[in-house]
Amino acid sequence: YLFYMNIRDNINDYSGNIEQRVVTLAMAYNLEKKKVELGRSDAVADYEKYADRAIAELLNAAAYPHWSQDAFLCTAEISVAFAIGYDWLYDYLQLPENAETLQTIKDTIYKMSIVPYAYQYSKKSYWGTNNWNEVCNDSGMVTAIAFYDANDTSGKFSTLCEYVLESAAHYLHKGLVQY
Repeated sequence: YLFYMNIRDNINDYSGNIEQRVVTLAMAYNLEKKKVELGRSDAVADYEKYADRAIAELLNAAAYPHWSQDAFLCTAEISVAFAIGYDWLYDYLQLPENAETLQTIKDTIYKMSIVPYAYQYSKKSYWGTNNWNEVCNDSGMVTAIAFYDANDTSGKFSTLCEYVLESAAHYLHKGLVQY
């Protein structure tokens, strides 16, 4: 999918679709892989095709010039796609032939998600008392947990993930007042 800004100058038309596709494809990969491992006759033997397509979706989003941080819901949705993709495809991403892809995913989530989240929290942003609060803060927590120990030799990544996780947990309750 090409990068396209909608009339509201964000990528909301695509961010939710990316999240849905990655979650569906990563789940299909794991379900079919498990069937093969269990020797089920109805298993899809080439289950790697689901992982490959999910990774293609992630790499496409990684190539976007930005994730509409002004409309942070877009950043939140794509961040969840990366967190789920990273977690559910972890074994596949660890294969030597996927080393460059794995590094691209880590670099992208740091630059396009973790750093913007940390910046928003440093400004005491928490996305108000509406559903954006739950979506954005939950996404921050999921992403920070998924990438916390992403082979961070400098400690910079883990430190920011910890900050994002603590901040998201701190602000999440503010969105619950609407209920």
